[in-house]
Amino acid sequence: MKRNTYFFVAILVAVVVSLQFSDLPTSSAQSVTSPQDQKLDYPAPRYPKVTKITSVEELLPNAEAVIKREKGMLVRPGYGIRGGEKVLIVTNSDTDPLVVEAFTRALREQRCSVDVVILQSQGPGLYGSGDAAEAMATRLKTTPDARRANWLVQAALKQNYDIIIGQSIFRDGIVDYRGARLEGSTRESLASAELAFPEELHQAIERKTWGILRRAYKVRITDPEGTDLRFTWFEDYWKVVEGMHPTIKIPGAISHVYGAGKSEDPIVPSHLMGVPYMILLPQSDGEGVVGATISHKGTFPHLKMTIKNHQIVKIEGGGSYGDRWRELLEKRKNIQYPFLPGPGSAYWMEAAIGTNPKSSRPHDVYVTGPWSSNDRRRSGVIHLGFGTAGPIDSWAAKEGVLGGHDHVHLYFPTYEVETRDGEKIKLIDKGHLTVLDDPEVREIAARYGDPDELLREDWVPAIPGINVPGDYWKDYANNPRAWIEKEHREVYGHMFE
Repeated sequence: MKRNTYFFVAILVAVVVSLQFSDLPTSSAQSVTSPQDQKLDYPAPRYPKVTKITSVEELLPNAEAVIKREKGMLVRPGYGIRGGEKVLIVTNSDTDPLVVEAFTRALREQRCSVDVVILQSQGPGLYGSGDAAEAMATRLKTTPDARRANWLVQAALKQNYDIIIGQSIFRDGIVDYRGARLEGSTRESLASAELAFPEELHQAIERKTWGILRRAYKVRITDPEGTDLRFTWFEDYWKVVEGMHPTIKIPGAISHVYGAGKSEDPIVPSHLMGVPYMILLPQSDGEGVVGATISHKGTFPHLKMTIKNHQIVKIEGGGSYGDRWRELLEKRKNIQYPFLPGPGSAYWMEAAIGTNPKSSRPHDVYVTGPWSSNDRRRSGVIHLGFGTAGPIDSWAAKEGVLGGHDHVHLYFPTYEVETRDGEKIKLIDKGHLTVLDDPEVREIAARYGDPDELLREDWVPAIPGINVPGDYWKDYANNPRAWIEKEHREVYGHMFE
């Protein structure tokens, strides 16, 4: 493959087929639990300052920071460049050319050999158009094919590239760090304060948070959109993480790689596991309700899930997204996946905690740009996952059955921990990650600037009836997409002129 050569490869677009919904129970919106708190005592809306980027020079500082950051994360990519590596950048035709140029220049300044492959885009954005129901419908018709190799990745590995930027690589469901996401597909996202956040400070925040999670015994998670969950953090979970459990030998899932010593430090930056990730025990006891309106794939009318013994037992509302999710559970209910205590895919397997106070929802969401779930990385935001991941999905691909998991986001959660010695700690309080107030964290922040500014969440969404005046049900819950588009047009109008 010649240096500086650009390749254009067409990708077929999957056909979305309308689906009939399953016979699992449904309900009208009226039966969905109302938000728990209408007193408007949640943090007021905030929005990051976004300016128009016109030159590659404005992007180079963050591109340089990303390429030098250590490898080992999917949610906060780092490329571990030390100088002289052979690098392949794989992107698509939707990626801003200025972003590609910034990374290429930053890499070459480190004496790297750089090739670039540009694929024809197969659709809007990493997560789709923002229609969660449409994305779910597509997945229902897509059975993983283990025999269909990613020819581009295989060819690149044969060419001995040290890293492939823009392509995640998995082996039996576990991440291979020779591949990494391209961070910042738009010039505004690459120039964001999130990517400029000091790495030492970010790691301090995560280790402080992890220390509390490591002590957890009883946990309660609440959110004003209708979530109230409880579970026990059994010691057996940590035995699985350390590879010491007598019977459960799951090596991890996707980016969570388990093994000796893995309980000592945060496993995945910006994705700390607020519930054991893809570890299900016979005694797993998570129960309660979940209420939400947004997932990784976009928005949907208010959806309510009832959880018992760490499994979804009922889904109500959610519009077409809820219908599709009910259908998915029905299709998978009799499949016995490996590493799971019983049949089906309704298991609660994720409660990922964001840790960067500068992460935000992109300014152009639903206005000129597609949906993005980048907001889940903001400190104190939790996304819950239900289904399968990692080696379980690799097994599903080989068997020709549906794998994967689906999400809902919580923007104002409270995460309460009770330790084994009876101490009670609010790890997250109404969407605020409390370790941001820790004196040691603030001391480290002071090395880089004003601690108040560095540790302040730049983005807080506006949700009527929760943190701005209005009726949650009439103004938001039944059509959150319309609210978000209106909100962003008003706040970021200067970007659309």
